[in-house]
Amino acid sequence: MNSSSTLDGRVGGQVGTSGGAGRRGLHLVLALVVGALVSVPALPDATASSVGVVGLVAGVAVAVLLQRRPGGGGSVGRATRGLLVGAGIVGALLLLSIGFGIAAAEAPLLVAVPALVAVAMTYAIARAVDA
Repeated sequence: MNSSSTLDGRVGGQVGTSGGAGRRGLHLVLALVVGALVSVPALPDATASSVGVVGLVAGVAVAVLLQRRPGGGGSVGRATRGLLVGAGIVGALLLLSIGFGIAAAEAPLLVAVPALVAVAMTYAIARAVDA
């Protein structure tokens, strides 16, 4: 047994917090992408479609990167992860619906409120799922 496998209780020799900091960065990017998608109702039609497509592709790319988990599982069980991800998807869709309602009421600047809630919610869920 080498010393790198006993550090921090993980196999693979990752020492320090650089891996954790990088994953927190991915959590933040995913949260910002979801926030951008929730804010789409406030954008003009031509811009909204391109932002939606780019945001969807970016969100899938970040989610795939987060799936590549170095080392073991984590402290959160698979069923709990599934429930959290499902709650996040439902929450994001609910916030998107609220954003459409706010935009229909001709108050596009207020769409920032559900977008910011979506950012905070997604970041918290991503951190919890990746724990």
